[in-house]
Formats: sequence, C-alpha cells, structure tokens
Amino acid sequence: MNLPKVTKSRLSDKVAEILYNQIRSGKLKAGDKLPSELELSEQLGVSRPSVREALNRLMGLGLIVRGTYTCSVAESSDLAVRSAFVPMLLNDWETRDLFEARRLVECNLVRLAVIKASPEDIAELRRVNEKMKRPNLSEQEYWDFDIEFHTTLASMSANTVMITVYDMISTMYHRYEGKVKKLYDVQMTTYSNHKALIEAIEEKDVEKACGIVNRSMSISEEAIYNLNTVTKK
Repeated sequence: MNLPKVTKSRLSDKVAEILYNQIRSGKLKAGDKLPSELELSEQLGVSRPSVREALNRLMGLGLIVRGTYTCSVAESSDLAVRSAFVPMLLNDWETRDLFEARRLVECNLVRLAVIKASPEDIAELRRVNEKMKRPNLSEQEYWDFDIEFHTTLASMSANTVMITVYDMISTMYHRYEGKVKKLYDVQMTTYSNHKALIEAIEEKDVEKACGIVNRSMSISEEAIYNLNTVTKK
C-alpha cells in the first residue's frame, strides 16, 4: 500500500481518515487484510498506539473486523447510518457535547429496553453482569464485561437505528477509556449499579431505570471533569 506520511492534527484521527478513504475509494476491498500494526505505523510514520486507536475507531464503524479484514457493504446493513457519523468519529468535538449525546441516547435506549425486555433478555443481562463478580479481573476483562453489558442492554431496545447510534457514541467515548479506567478501582461498584438497573427493568419501572443510568453517568462525568480531563481533543 502506498500511503502518505501523517504530518499534522491528532495522529489517530489522521490514520483513521486515511484508511477510511482507502476503503471508500475501493483501494481496500472487502476481504482484504490490512497490513500489520507495525507495517502501518512504519508506512504512515506514526506510533503503533496511534494505529491501534484508529483501527478501533474503524471497527466501531463496522468497516473492519478483528483480524483487520475489511468488511463489505453487504456485511453491514446499517453502514449508511454509520457512515453519517464518520465526520464526528474522525474529527474533534467538545467533551460536553459527547456527554450530553451519550446521556440522551443511553437513557432512551433504557426506556425502550424496559418496555420491550423479555424474561430471557433480563436473564441474559443478569448472566453478563455476574461476570463482573469474578475475582482478580484485569482492567481489560473489566472493560470487556462492561461493554458486553451495555451492548446487551442496547440490543434489548430492538431498535436498529438507536443501537447503531449508541455504537457510534461508544466509539467516540473510547477516547476517554484510558482516563476512565483510572477512576474505577472497585469493580463491585459497577456490578451493583448494573444489578439495580436490571431490577428496575424487571419491575418495568422506566423512571427508576433512567434515574440509575443518569446517576451512573453523572458520577463518571464529574470524575473526569475533576481530573481536568475535559479538553478539546
């Protein structure tokens, strides 16, 4: 692959933009395997962490999958919706805007989940949450289980567009993951919040469920602001 050197702006953004344009133009076709992180970092003149972050962003768009294979349009029925988010995913935004959007989308997903959740859905959500009680979880395991919980919760809304929007916002929020990790040393706090949310969904109590989600997000947002991490990325 003949790729240009990255010379300015946030490096991971530029890498994601370059790879996205390669896919959109057809230079990278469905089923192609991307070069390794090391090869991409050498060709683009950036660090491997910048390449890794860019690849994670494109995975959130549904354009590549683990193993770094590019996806075909047919493999992602919601690609048109996802593509509309590309400018936001590849560029800067205000942190407060992201938090407000996340709060709005997640609260409405929870409302739908309360209305539509079946006993089987609730049992699955509870099963996923129980994973967080495992002793000696690594940071990566903790976040994998947390993401699995919220992804399962979003799927309970049975609204494809809302789920896609939530996926996009989660991808944008990924920029803060490294900072957020430092804020939560006790995994049982998250487990307890999730457990309370499951109970509210089971009781079909929309307001209680939304209140739990709002309080949980307020805690994480306040902690981030207090750590002076609110900067224009």
